[in-house]
Amino acid sequence: MPTRKLYWEDAYLKEFSSKVVSVSKGDRLSLILESTAFYPESGGQACDKGIIKGEGFYASVEYVREEGGEIIHEATKWEGSVEVGSVVKGMIDWDRRYRLMKMHTAAHLLSAIIRKVKGGGVKVVSAHKDYDTSRIDFNVKIAKEELPIIEEEANKAISKGAEVKAFFLKRDEAAKYVARYGEDVGLVPPEAEEVRVVEIVGLHAVACGGTHVRDLREIGGIRILKRQSKGKGITRLIYTLTEGGRP
Repeated sequence: MPTRKLYWEDAYLKEFSSKVVSVSKGDRLSLILESTAFYPESGGQACDKGIIKGEGFYASVEYVREEGGEIIHEATKWEGSVEVGSVVKGMIDWDRRYRLMKMHTAAHLLSAIIRKVKGGGVKVVSAHKDYDTSRIDFNVKIAKEELPIIEEEANKAISKGAEVKAFFLKRDEAAKYVARYGEDVGLVPPEAEEVRVVEIVGLHAVACGGTHVRDLREIGGIRILKRQSKGKGITRLIYTLTEGGRP
């Protein structure tokens, strides 16, 4: 059975209880739960870390991945034992998660701003959102002189604020919805009948399964650290967050 994704229901959920549905041990412990708030590494967003514990059991979750709809929590350090059917409590590393949420929303905002600065046809080729720094590769040449403009426009949008919301639409409806912002659903698996859309109201909307803040103001600020040419007209921007921003 697919794992219930509590992080889609409430990205601000820090603790939860759930039943264990699978346990495997080797050089590491792997747990599958009925439901989880732990976000698995996917969509370019780093996974959550944290703790899962129960009666006489404690595990430090260091890596989380999704396989066939099931979310697998992996630990190399644990104490005691846990059985299938046991109820455990999960606690995510909230400081890490919240910063990753801000990083991911910042990536969407930068996509919108660069499209505004460079014009239509701008696409994200790849991206990785991590705790300290994140990167986005765009299919367009971005001059060094344009970086201060992009950064300023992004931070103006953050200061002004905008609601960020996530919702599901039928595939054809989602395609039309994100097309208004120059995006498409091409990377969504073809068998998916519904698509999760994340929208920065009035600025951007794209198919996305990641965790995000509720308002741009929570990001605090963006600083572009480096620009790299990756060849074939692709530009990589490496960015980080500045202090500030609270839920």
